[in-house]
Amino acid sequence: MAGYEIRTMTQEDIPQIVAIERLVFPTPWSAAAFRSELEDNGMALYLILTAAADPATVLAYGGLWKIFDEGHITNVAVHPAHQGKKLGRFLIHAMIAWAWANGISHVTLEVRPGNQRAIALYKSVGFQEAGLRPGYYEDTREDALIMWLHKEKWGKRYKVKDGLRTKLKNGARDGLRTKPRREAGRRGGISLGSGD
Repeated sequence: MAGYEIRTMTQEDIPQIVAIERLVFPTPWSAAAFRSELEDNGMALYLILTAAADPATVLAYGGLWKIFDEGHITNVAVHPAHQGKKLGRFLIHAMIAWAWANGISHVTLEVRPGNQRAIALYKSVGFQEAGLRPGYYEDTREDALIMWLHKEKWGKRYKVKDGLRTKLKNGARDGLRTKPRREAGRRGGISLGSGD
């Protein structure tokens, strides 16, 4: 299996992120939204997954907000040309590992109920369904399925089993940069697009 690296997102990554957003999400975030997340949201962490042989090309990315002892996954996407290689799973494992190492005890996300591939992925790493958020998605007024993952229940069962290794770059504590907390507004939910 090819080698992959995970690092924090930079401003230079945004054009590639926006291109992936447009390919996988019905209502993609704009470049301005990502710039704001990186520059203004002190609670945000965004990770990028690249091939070790080509670290400038983004294959997948994910975002997480740290709010006290909770993490909220804002988005996860894998470029369609790289779906089906377990990169989404690998990226989510890296996000969860960062969360646990940085004092987060619970991680949540929203996903469209019709996105069965994403739901299966989240369940495979230990997320459990916890309810519905009515009319959550602004584009369709579709409900969102709320899922939670709790550190005390995660245990040793879930580990990266794919033989992939991370090289976390561009950061300080635990290989990633942390920022001071700030209040955040609701930006939208999570959907994995058409594949993991």
